[in-house]
Amino acid sequence: MAVAFEKSSFNFKCTPMQKGMLFQNLIAPDDYRNHEQLQLTFTNLLDEENVLSAVQKLTARHDALRTTFLWDEDEEAVRVVNKSYSVECCTVEICTKQLKSYVDEQRELKFNLEKSPPIRWCHLKCDNSRSIILITLHHILMDGASYEVLLSELLSLYMDKPLEKPSNDGIYRYVEWLERQPVTEAKKFWADHLKHIKTGCVFGGSVPGLEYTPDSFDETIKLDISQSRKINDKCNTKGYSLANVFSAAWAMTLHDYVGYEGEVQFGVTRYGRTSLPFECKNDVGIFINTVPLTVNLQELNSVDLKLSVTRDSLNKLRKWEHTPLIEIEKSSPFNGQAIFDSILVFDRMPLYEQLHEYHDPCGLTGVDNLGVTHYPVTVVGKGGDNIIISIEVDLNIVDKNTAEYCLNKLTSWIYKLLELDPINNMTYEYKENRSWQK
Repeated sequence: MAVAFEKSSFNFKCTPMQKGMLFQNLIAPDDYRNHEQLQLTFTNLLDEENVLSAVQKLTARHDALRTTFLWDEDEEAVRVVNKSYSVECCTVEICTKQLKSYVDEQRELKFNLEKSPPIRWCHLKCDNSRSIILITLHHILMDGASYEVLLSELLSLYMDKPLEKPSNDGIYRYVEWLERQPVTEAKKFWADHLKHIKTGCVFGGSVPGLEYTPDSFDETIKLDISQSRKINDKCNTKGYSLANVFSAAWAMTLHDYVGYEGEVQFGVTRYGRTSLPFECKNDVGIFINTVPLTVNLQELNSVDLKLSVTRDSLNKLRKWEHTPLIEIEKSSPFNGQAIFDSILVFDRMPLYEQLHEYHDPCGLTGVDNLGVTHYPVTVVGKGGDNIIISIEVDLNIVDKNTAEYCLNKLTSWIYKLLELDPINNMTYEYKENRSWQK
C-alpha cells in the first residue's frame, strides 16, 4: 500500500559522514554493510491499516525519512528532501521458519539512493498469530541515536497518541555549524593526540576496503539483573560512567592482546548531539561520528587511575569529536592510512528497555537491531537492567578463538576495574556465523 505526497523538494549539503557513505555506494553498490535493520516483535497481530497510517504520519513528520541523496553538477554530495514519493509498507504473511531468510533477503536488497529514500517498511504477519514490524534502512539516513525517537513515535502514532510538533532544524543547522569549525586547530589537536601511536592494525590485517566480502561472527554475554545492578551501583559509587568503564576495559584488553608497552588506540562512536550549541536530541538524522581514542593504561597500577585517565581522554575528544575521520587520519603519523581496526559502540540501554512504556499497551516483546560495521572487530556495550557485552569479528581477519579471548578479557577487566569479584554464571548467547555479502 502506498501514500503519495505533494510534489516539492529542497536540496541541502550532506554531512561528511553521509558524503563518505554516498561515495561508498557509488563505487560498491552491492556492499550492504551500511544497511541496518530494526525488528519489532509483538504478542498479537497488529491492525494493517493502523500500521500504514502510523508509517505515513511518521514519514510526514521527519524530513530525513523523505530524503534522497545524489551528486549534483558540481560533484557536491547533496540531500534532496522530497514530498513527492510514495510511502510503502508491505504486509506479508509468513511462517516462522521463513522469517530469517526473509530478513536476510531484505537486508541484501539494494537501495537506489537517488530515486527514493533508502528505507523499507514491512509488516509481517506470522503463523503464530503475532506481528513483526521490520524496518530496513541505509545508515546514511540516520544514526542509532535516532532509533528511539523513530520507534517511540511510530508506536505512539499506532496507538493514536498525540505528539508534539517534530524538530527538523538540527539536521540542517549541523552542516552549517560544521562548516564554521576551525580546521587548523582541529588538525593540531588530532596530530598531538595521535603522535605516539605505533600501528593502526592491532589484529594483523588492514581495515577492509569496499570490494570485500566479510564473514561475520558475533558472541554476546548478557548479565543477569543482579550482576548488572552490582556493576551499575559500583559505577555510581566510583563516579564513572559505564561507557568510561567499557572504554578502559577495552584498552586493557588491547594491551593484553598486543603485548607491548605504550599507547593503544581504537575507535569510539560519539553521540555527538550533546556537544552541539543547538537542540537536536529529538531529531531523526545523523550526528554521530567515530573518532580514535588513544590511551596508555598499562603502567598505571591503580584501577582508579586507569579509569580517570580514560575519562580525561574521552572528555578531551568532546570539543573535536565532529572532525571527519578522513581528516583525522591525515593528521596521524601514517598520513591518511587507517589508524584503528576495532571500534567500541556503547548504548546506555537496549532499545527494548528504552521503549518500556509500549510493552503492555502494544504487546511489544522484543526489539532487535541488526547491522554490521566496516571494521574487523566491533565491541558493543549496552547498559540497563541486563548489561550486554558483545564482540563481532570479521573471520577473514580475526578468528573465533581471538574473539572469545577478547570477549572474556573485556568482561574480566570490567570487573577488575570496578573491584568486583568475577562471576561464574555468565549467560552466553551464541549466534551463528553470518555471510553479509555474496
